[in-house]
Amino acid sequence: MAAHDHACPPEPSMGLRIAVLADNAALPGFQAEHGLSLALVLPDGGLWLWDTGQSGLFLAHAKRLGLDPALARGVALSHGHYDHTGGLEHLLRLPGFHGEVVAHPAFAIPRYRRAASRVACAIGCPCPPALLSQRRLRVVHSDARLDEQGLFMLGAIPRLPGNPQSIQGMFLDPQGEWSDIIPDDACLVFKRRGALAVILGCCHSGLANTLEAVRQNFGNGEIRLLAGGLHLAGHNGAAVREAIRILREHAVKKVFPGHCTGTGAIREMREAMPDRVTPLAAGMIIDTF
Repeated sequence: MAAHDHACPPEPSMGLRIAVLADNAALPGFQAEHGLSLALVLPDGGLWLWDTGQSGLFLAHAKRLGLDPALARGVALSHGHYDHTGGLEHLLRLPGFHGEVVAHPAFAIPRYRRAASRVACAIGCPCPPALLSQRRLRVVHSDARLDEQGLFMLGAIPRLPGNPQSIQGMFLDPQGEWSDIIPDDACLVFKRRGALAVILGCCHSGLANTLEAVRQNFGNGEIRLLAGGLHLAGHNGAAVREAIRILREHAVKKVFPGHCTGTGAIREMREAMPDRVTPLAAGMIIDTF
């Protein structure tokens, strides 16, 4: 497994390649934004997109990395927050894109966030519904095979008693009366020869719940890679230490945290597991398997 910058990355002979199209951090020559978008190049060369960041920036980064999003077989959405779906409209308006949009049915509902302030911020998917209706929308309630190459989407992740979740301050109404448990939170799993790669969005279901669901659905094969947001930004040290414990418990070989994980949490993770942890950044290429 290797991580490269954008300068002439070698072609993989087989397996999975991940290109970071949007993240809160960026390599030189790329731009950072609060959001996440990944491109997955499968063993047969097929392209899938995972989230779209919060703007059309991911499309420009894809071009810079030599990828054509118009040729993607589809885009899978981890959940319906603006920093993961904000670029969806740009993709759907991209000439030549005919891929499917794969999402949980709750991804397009109105959503709000309230912190200490009484003011609620709308954080839902900004893509016009009329534009979505014109495209192939594939609704995934729980789990589904996205591609015959071994790519799956895992949703409806069970929230087990005692396991932490990241849903604080999330609501379905601007008054903050109806809590949003973010039922559309999902992850991707790539399975090949018994080994696994787990791709997160924001991990609102919680890391323990997510990895337990992966084990229940895909077995006890080695998790060679875990990448994406762990939603640890702003959490105390105990939450970060618990995440580190869970990663060790599941013997995750390589961890690429980014987006909502938070710089402090990423720093603690690198200190605890220096040989396993590499922060995500827009422009990064990761080869595995």
